[in-house]
Amino acid sequence: GVSWNSIGYYGVKDMIFENENTGYMIETSDSSYFRKTTNGGESWESKFSHLVPNTGRQFIDLERVNNTFYIAAASRSGMFKSSNGGNNWQNISKYESDTYCNSVDFINSQTGFIGGYHTGILQTTNSGLNWFVNPGFNQITNILEREIVQVQFTDENVGWASTTDTGMFKTTNSGINWFRLNDFGYNTYRSSYFSFINN
Repeated sequence: GVSWNSIGYYGVKDMIFENENTGYMIETSDSSYFRKTTNGGESWESKFSHLVPNTGRQFIDLERVNNTFYIAAASRSGMFKSSNGGNNWQNISKYESDTYCNSVDFINSQTGFIGGYHTGILQTTNSGLNWFVNPGFNQITNILEREIVQVQFTDENVGWASTTDTGMFKTTNSGINWFRLNDFGYNTYRSSYFSFINN
Protein backbone atom coordinates (compact mmCIF):
# COMPACT_ATOMS: atom_id res chain seq x y z
CA GLY A 1 0.00 0.00 0.00
CA VAL A 2 2.96 2.36 -0.15
CA SER A 3 2.19 3.35 -3.75
CA TRP A 4 -0.87 2.96 -5.96
CA ASN A 5 -1.67 3.04 -9.68
CA SER A 6 -5.08 4.00 -11.07
CA ILE A 7 -6.54 1.26 -13.31
CA GLY A 8 -9.83 2.97 -14.14
CA TYR A 9 -13.51 2.31 -13.51
CA TYR A 10 -15.93 4.37 -11.48
CA GLY A 11 -18.56 3.46 -8.94
CA VAL A 12 -16.73 0.35 -7.71
CA LYS A 13 -18.50 -0.99 -4.61
CA ASP A 14 -16.42 -4.06 -3.73
CA MET A 15 -13.80 -6.38 -5.20
CA ILE A 16 -12.23 -9.78 -4.52
CA PHE A 17 -8.95 -11.04 -5.98
CA GLU A 18 -8.04 -14.73 -5.85
CA ASN A 19 -4.49 -14.13 -7.12
CA GLU A 20 -2.48 -11.35 -8.75
CA ASN A 21 -4.30 -11.74 -12.07
CA THR A 22 -7.84 -12.97 -11.45
CA GLY A 23 -10.33 -10.80 -9.63
CA TYR A 24 -13.99 -9.83 -9.44
CA MET A 25 -15.80 -6.60 -8.69
CA ILE A 26 -19.24 -5.05 -8.48
CA GLU A 27 -19.74 -1.60 -9.99
CA THR A 28 -22.76 0.66 -10.24
CA SER A 29 -23.60 3.38 -12.74
CA ASP A 30 -26.92 3.40 -14.63
CA SER A 31 -26.89 -0.36 -14.10
CA SER A 32 -25.06 -2.56 -11.61
CA TYR A 33 -22.40 -4.90 -12.95
CA PHE A 34 -20.45 -7.95 -11.83
CA ARG A 35 -17.12 -7.94 -13.67
CA LYS A 36 -14.12 -10.25 -13.92
CA THR A 37 -10.47 -9.57 -14.75
CA THR A 38 -7.76 -12.07 -15.68
CA ASN A 39 -4.94 -9.54 -16.14
CA GLY A 40 -4.63 -7.89 -12.75
CA GLY A 41 -7.35 -5.31 -13.34
CA GLU A 42 -6.09 -3.83 -16.60
CA SER A 43 -9.36 -4.83 -18.29
CA TRP A 44 -12.68 -6.16 -16.98
CA GLU A 45 -15.35 -8.36 -18.59
CA SER A 46 -18.98 -7.84 -17.64
CA LYS A 47 -20.43 -11.20 -16.53
CA PHE A 48 -23.76 -10.00 -15.09
CA SER A 49 -25.71 -6.75 -15.09
CA HIS A 50 -28.83 -5.56 -13.29
CA LEU A 51 -30.80 -2.45 -14.18
CA VAL A 52 -30.85 0.11 -11.39
CA PRO A 53 -34.23 1.90 -11.61
CA ASN A 54 -33.09 4.36 -8.94
CA THR A 55 -30.02 4.85 -6.76
CA GLY A 56 -31.61 2.87 -3.92
CA ARG A 57 -31.36 -0.48 -5.75
CA GLN A 58 -27.69 -0.78 -6.60
CA PHE A 59 -25.20 -3.58 -5.86
CA ILE A 60 -23.69 -2.99 -2.42
CA ASP A 61 -21.44 -5.85 -1.30
CA LEU A 62 -19.75 -8.90 -2.85
CA GLU A 63 -18.98 -12.18 -1.08
CA ARG A 64 -17.35 -15.40 -2.29
CA VAL A 65 -17.48 -18.87 -0.72
CA ASN A 66 -15.44 -21.35 -2.78
CA ASN A 67 -16.92 -21.03 -6.30
CA THR A 68 -20.17 -19.42 -5.13
CA PHE A 69 -20.67 -15.65 -5.28
CA TYR A 70 -23.26 -13.58 -3.41
CA ILE A 71 -24.18 -9.99 -4.23
CA ALA A 72 -26.14 -7.97 -1.71
CA ALA A 73 -28.32 -5.43 -3.50
CA ALA A 74 -30.30 -2.58 -2.08
CA SER A 75 -34.04 -2.13 -1.63
CA ARG A 76 -36.34 -4.42 -3.65
CA SER A 77 -33.46 -5.93 -5.61
CA GLY A 78 -32.72 -8.80 -3.25
CA MET A 79 -29.75 -11.13 -2.91
CA PHE A 80 -28.14 -12.54 -6.04
CA LYS A 81 -26.30 -15.87 -6.08
CA SER A 82 -24.07 -17.61 -8.62
CA SER A 83 -22.93 -21.20 -8.04
CA ASN A 84 -20.72 -21.44 -11.12
CA GLY A 85 -18.13 -18.71 -10.72
CA GLY A 86 -20.33 -15.82 -11.80
CA ASN A 87 -21.54 -17.17 -15.14
CA ASN A 88 -25.22 -17.54 -14.18
CA TRP A 89 -27.18 -15.76 -11.45
CA GLN A 90 -30.45 -16.11 -9.59
CA ASN A 91 -32.24 -13.76 -7.22
CA ILE A 92 -32.58 -15.84 -4.06
CA SER A 93 -34.23 -13.37 -1.73
CA LYS A 94 -36.50 -10.35 -1.68
CA TYR A 95 -36.42 -7.81 1.12
CA GLU A 96 -39.10 -5.51 2.46
CA SER A 97 -39.52 -2.34 0.41
CA ASP A 98 -37.82 -0.12 3.02
CA THR A 99 -34.81 -2.40 3.55
CA TYR A 100 -31.43 -1.14 2.40
CA CYS A 101 -28.67 -3.76 2.42
CA ASN A 102 -25.08 -2.72 3.17
CA SER A 103 -23.06 -5.85 3.82
CA VAL A 104 -23.05 -9.63 3.35
CA ASP A 105 -20.62 -12.16 4.81
CA PHE A 106 -20.66 -15.98 4.84
CA ILE A 107 -18.78 -18.05 7.42
CA ASN A 108 -19.23 -21.29 5.47
CA SER A 109 -21.22 -22.58 2.51
CA GLN A 110 -24.48 -22.61 4.50
CA THR A 111 -24.37 -19.82 7.09
CA GLY A 112 -24.23 -16.13 6.18
CA PHE A 113 -25.23 -12.73 7.52
CA ILE A 114 -26.64 -9.51 6.04
CA GLY A 115 -26.43 -6.09 7.63
CA GLY A 116 -28.64 -3.26 6.48
CA TYR A 117 -31.23 -0.64 7.33
CA HIS A 118 -34.52 -1.65 9.01
CA THR A 119 -33.30 -5.25 9.32
CA GLY A 120 -30.89 -5.57 12.22
CA ILE A 121 -28.74 -8.51 11.17
CA LEU A 122 -30.33 -11.12 8.93
CA GLN A 123 -29.00 -14.68 8.91
CA THR A 124 -29.27 -17.69 6.63
CA THR A 125 -28.42 -21.31 7.39
CA ASN A 126 -29.26 -22.71 3.94
CA SER A 127 -26.98 -20.83 1.53
CA GLY A 128 -29.24 -17.80 1.28
CA LEU A 129 -32.48 -19.51 0.34
CA ASN A 130 -34.17 -18.16 3.47
CA TRP A 131 -33.27 -15.32 5.84
CA PHE A 132 -34.31 -14.56 9.42
CA VAL A 133 -33.45 -11.87 11.97
CA ASN A 134 -30.42 -12.93 14.03
CA PRO A 135 -31.95 -13.26 17.52
CA GLY A 136 -28.73 -12.77 19.49
CA PHE A 137 -28.00 -9.38 17.98
CA ASN A 138 -31.56 -8.15 18.27
CA GLN A 139 -31.78 -9.15 21.95
CA ILE A 140 -28.90 -6.93 23.05
CA THR A 141 -29.54 -3.96 20.76
CA ASN A 142 -33.25 -3.82 19.93
CA ILE A 143 -32.29 -1.62 16.96
CA LEU A 144 -34.17 -2.98 13.97
CA GLU A 145 -34.69 0.65 12.98
CA ARG A 146 -30.93 1.35 13.03
CA GLU A 147 -28.47 0.90 10.20
CA ILE A 148 -25.97 -1.97 10.20
CA VAL A 149 -23.06 -0.74 8.11
CA GLN A 150 -20.67 -3.71 8.04
CA VAL A 151 -20.67 -7.39 9.03
CA GLN A 152 -17.51 -9.49 8.85
CA PHE A 153 -16.38 -12.90 10.13
CA THR A 154 -12.77 -14.11 10.15
CA ASP A 155 -13.70 -17.71 10.97
CA GLU A 156 -16.83 -19.69 11.82
CA ASN A 157 -16.98 -18.25 15.34
CA VAL A 158 -15.55 -14.74 15.43
CA GLY A 159 -17.30 -11.81 13.79
CA TRP A 160 -17.99 -8.09 14.09
CA ALA A 161 -20.81 -5.71 13.19
CA SER A 162 -20.84 -1.91 13.15
CA THR A 163 -23.82 0.41 13.33
CA THR A 164 -24.26 4.09 12.54
CA ASP A 165 -25.09 5.23 16.05
CA THR A 166 -24.96 2.34 18.53
CA GLY A 167 -21.34 1.27 18.31
CA MET A 168 -19.46 -1.83 17.26
CA PHE A 169 -20.31 -5.38 18.31
CA LYS A 170 -18.49 -8.70 18.38
CA THR A 171 -19.47 -12.37 18.53
CA THR A 172 -17.26 -15.34 19.38
CA ASN A 173 -19.87 -18.06 18.88
CA SER A 174 -21.12 -17.70 15.30
CA GLY A 175 -23.59 -14.92 16.07
CA ILE A 176 -25.47 -16.66 18.88
CA ASN A 177 -24.42 -13.93 21.31
CA TRP A 178 -23.03 -10.42 20.69
CA PHE A 179 -21.39 -7.85 22.97
CA ARG A 180 -20.58 -4.18 22.46
CA LEU A 181 -16.94 -3.21 21.87
CA ASN A 182 -17.23 0.59 21.84
CA ASP A 183 -19.41 3.49 20.86
CA PHE A 184 -18.78 5.54 17.72
CA GLY A 185 -21.18 8.28 18.78
CA TYR A 186 -24.27 9.38 16.88
CA ASN A 187 -24.48 8.96 13.11
CA THR A 188 -20.77 8.47 12.37
CA TYR A 189 -21.62 6.61 9.18
CA ARG A 190 -18.33 7.10 7.35
CA SER A 191 -16.19 5.78 10.20
CA SER A 192 -18.26 2.63 10.55
CA TYR A 193 -16.58 0.54 7.81
CA PHE A 194 -13.81 -1.81 8.90
CA SER A 195 -11.86 -4.90 7.84
CA PHE A 196 -10.14 -7.52 9.98
CA ILE A 197 -7.40 -9.73 8.52
CA ASN A 198 -7.46 -12.20 11.45
CA ASN A 199 -9.12 -12.69 14.85
